[in-house]
Amino acid sequence: MRRFTFAAAAIAAAAAFGQPAAALPIDADATLQYGIVLTIGGGEVPPGLEVESSPDFDHQVQSALSSPDAVEDAGETTIIDGTSPAAPSIFSGYSSSLRNGGTEGGYGGYAMALWAESALDSNPGNGASTVAYSREGDALAQAQITTETHRASGLAFGDHTRSFLLRNLTAATLSFNIEGTLSVATSVQADGMVSFAESLASADLFFESDGPLDILFSALAPIEEDGFANGPLAAMSLSTDYDPGATGRLGVAAAAMAGDLGGGAGMAGASASVDFLLRVTLQAAQTLQMDATSQWRALAVADVPVPAAGPLLALGLGALALARRRRG
Repeated sequence: MRRFTFAAAAIAAAAAFGQPAAALPIDADATLQYGIVLTIGGGEVPPGLEVESSPDFDHQVQSALSSPDAVEDAGETTIIDGTSPAAPSIFSGYSSSLRNGGTEGGYGGYAMALWAESALDSNPGNGASTVAYSREGDALAQAQITTETHRASGLAFGDHTRSFLLRNLTAATLSFNIEGTLSVATSVQADGMVSFAESLASADLFFESDGPLDILFSALAPIEEDGFANGPLAAMSLSTDYDPGATGRLGVAAAAMAGDLGGGAGMAGASASVDFLLRVTLQAAQTLQMDATSQWRALAVADVPVPAAGPLLALGLGALALARRRRG
């Protein structure tokens, strides 16, 4: 599974080069939200269809502050339930490196809620199948220096997939609907020399099959796509795909980056949301794999040494161009 390695390398590079800048205050913030909600067969297992599902996920947080009086703290909360929207499983975590009464330093945190509902198969002996699923989350990274020239950073990232295996158990063609919503939103701001913030988020359905991808897409509401970038070192990017029958992907991805090397503050944001209906047709005995995947990263760095800031911002712009790739 591909992991996000750029953020950790960026923090290491920021700490390794040059002398710290002296302009205060310095502030960088990155936030994001993502959501995947889907229902198979209107919440009931279509006769002749078998649905299996399994999860795979990873999430991490990091923070750093180059001050001898930094106070380190970290924690995680896990509540396993997830049997209905009223009782979701909850995953959250944070890492902080703070000083001066908690008013400056680095912070990274995330929170995610998910649930899955099952219905009895109409096929004797197959038990229950997952017919509804939801995953929604957010993340935050902050870095702030106000009184002394220290280096601070915060990072939160994750990679979550729920794989669905849909099998046509009959000797005839089988058609059914998959309905849902995919949404992402990112926002960053960087103010003060030198600061940098980056936010990436994706929500995708990837499809693979041992037969043809007979998947017809229709939007249930106007597709929403928006973005802005203000400042000399600010950029945003959107990556969307609404033709899963041709590309094997239905998805939205958003990225935003902002930096301040002394030329002025930067702000950027991007968002996309689609309410969809997929009409899926499986041939006799055909199997379809659908991966519901969300990948996300929030990074904030304050007081990056000047020699490292240029490469860091260049890497950030490169990450915008590669904001969404299929998991490898």
